[in-house]
Amino acid sequence: MKEEIRYLYDNRATDNVVKAHIIAYLPHPERPDDKLIVYRWFGIHKQYWWYGVTDEEEQDLWKDYVQKALKLRKERR
Repeated sequence: MKEEIRYLYDNRATDNVVKAHIIAYLPHPERPDDKLIVYRWFGIHKQYWWYGVTDEEEQDLWKDYVQKALKLRKERR
């Protein structure tokens, strides 16, 4: 099974945007129209994995921020 890769907002990361490897989509226990996203991402020095759970609704709120951060990353390179 190939993992899906998406850029997600995570406040534990250095610039709050991570290249996330999606492990699973689960139904949200409180909101039937939302899904939980279980993901993992490499730390800054790629020594170990960080794991997280978020929901689609939260990621939709941060979508513009993630796009701007990725654009700035490309411009720096």
